[in-house]
Amino acid sequence: MIKRYCFLVTVMVCSGLFGLKAKSQLAPPRLHLGFSIGINKITPELLSKARANGIDYIETSLNAYVDSARNFRFTDTEIISNIKAAKKAPDDSIGN
Repeated sequence: MIKRYCFLVTVMVCSGLFGLKAKSQLAPPRLHLGFSIGINKITPELLSKARANGIDYIETSLNAYVDSARNFRFTDTEIISNIKAAKKAPDDSIGN
């Protein structure tokens, strides 16, 4: 009888502890969502669509400006103007 009572008390305590922990983990926080795109493909329209679909971040690369021999394909001024246009795109997408 005492063994049965101890077993029941142990089960009740364990279920109470694990039950509280399970309830606190029902709704985990929302993870940040992002994607990767070449910097030459960033447009205000693309960023507006991404924002509308819950995308929080984008990751860019400069691979479009470098060839396989690691030489730049464009001049410095062309690259700088393209990057400035890409940096301006998020501000333009807010208005859309």
